[in-house]
Amino acid sequence: MSRYDTNGRGIMIKFIKYFYIRIFNYFSDGSSVPLFRTFAIIFVMAYLNVLSLSTLIFSVWLNVKANLPAEGFWPLVIIVPTYAMFYHYLKRHGYHDLIVKEYSTETKRQKSIWGWLAIVYIISSMMLFVFALWIRQVVRGY
Repeated sequence: MSRYDTNGRGIMIKFIKYFYIRIFNYFSDGSSVPLFRTFAIIFVMAYLNVLSLSTLIFSVWLNVKANLPAEGFWPLVIIVPTYAMFYHYLKRHGYHDLIVKEYSTETKRQKSIWGWLAIVYIISSMMLFVFALWIRQVVRGY
């Protein structure tokens, strides 16, 4: 068994790997750097989720007016080390090749189901962000 085997770790890890490989395959047309674009999409979605959840926590439960690190140089301070870890983990440790191999034998039905889950994830993340901003406005008035 490989140290990268995710049996027993749940469906979330499988979804993240699938989301990664679908985005990577989409950008692998030869006209760009697919690993960087894949990282950018995944990072934006994760950052959107973190901002949404932290906005809800700060505004509703803690009732604190907090400025979240979403402007200025803070995103850069977060993005650069995260990309370095992302690249190191996927390319240097060979995890990218294992993910490609795992999803190379995917059936059309599996591809369809996971594809719809990816679309639902993207839409629900955007809806959560808009909802968090709306709640922030209603509760805190900013």
